[in-house]
Amino acid sequence: MVASLVSIFFQPATALFMPQSRFYWLYLMCTAIVAVLACRRRLAGSGNGVLSAAIREVFNPRIFFHPSAITDYQFVFLNHFVFALMLGAAVTTAGALTHGGAAALAHVFGPASPRVPGTAAMVMFTVTSFLAADFGNFYFHLQQHRSPLLWELHKVHHSAEVLTPVTVFRVHPIAELLKMQFVALCVGLPASVYLYLYGGPVSELRIAGINLLLFLWQTVLASNLAHSHVWVMYPRGIREIFYSPALHQIHHSAKPDHYGKNLGLAVTLWDRLAGTLYEPSETDRQDLVLGIDPDEMRELKTVGQLYWTPLHNIIFAKRRLAASER
Repeated sequence: MVASLVSIFFQPATALFMPQSRFYWLYLMCTAIVAVLACRRRLAGSGNGVLSAAIREVFNPRIFFHPSAITDYQFVFLNHFVFALMLGAAVTTAGALTHGGAAALAHVFGPASPRVPGTAAMVMFTVTSFLAADFGNFYFHLQQHRSPLLWELHKVHHSAEVLTPVTVFRVHPIAELLKMQFVALCVGLPASVYLYLYGGPVSELRIAGINLLLFLWQTVLASNLAHSHVWVMYPRGIREIFYSPALHQIHHSAKPDHYGKNLGLAVTLWDRLAGTLYEPSETDRQDLVLGIDPDEMRELKTVGQLYWTPLHNIIFAKRRLAASER
């Protein structure tokens, strides 16, 4: 037990060497390179020292040491221990759904003819797994913006006044637990079809032990920039398919026109189908202010408020609803 707690305590440091972590050293390096190149391109023509100016903009201490960012670091560190426990629950859920679904298919349709998964099956399973997880994240995110009770939890994330890669984990533990279970459902059900058809697990195409597409999203597409102050729009032909970081920055905008827009994670498909895609302009970048209603922001300043305020609001919202129904 003590050994497990010690291991969990030091995981933030070991995350730099774990490809499963968003903060794997290679992902962070790719993020920094893309960010500097983007800033350098925007500053081109502004005189000498463009590269050094781009580096200073990317690693701006006013962003990384902003009071909101400091609150992020404290909140995320405490959440780390909670998330470590919840991850096991999500993995268990996905595995149970996969095997349960395969057993149900065999019961309804009879055992499938044994077959060996070839390259085509591995490619399909790689794409299916990636899109299933992406859809799960999108749909739960959509409900967080449409359900008043879920929004009370999700406001924790939107109360950030600045964005750093750590802000991705500025989420209420209850919201994260619900999301992980839903994503596990979305991933487990299609995986059960493959398990049924092939009589055993189908391997994904992997790099460094993770899904190939997920690896490319973390490296080539520098997904960590979605929670940052660096504005990046992918080139034409890529931005139509994958989420440019700038689209998620618009999602955090305090401007009412941007509320509930750009809810996706990796691909734009789901937002296109739902009609929630907003393609920003240069004006949006210049006018971008982050956050939510000022009154709500004041309730979500400290670590304690990030944990307690959503629960307080939900409890009293239920009491008001119950009183109104009497």
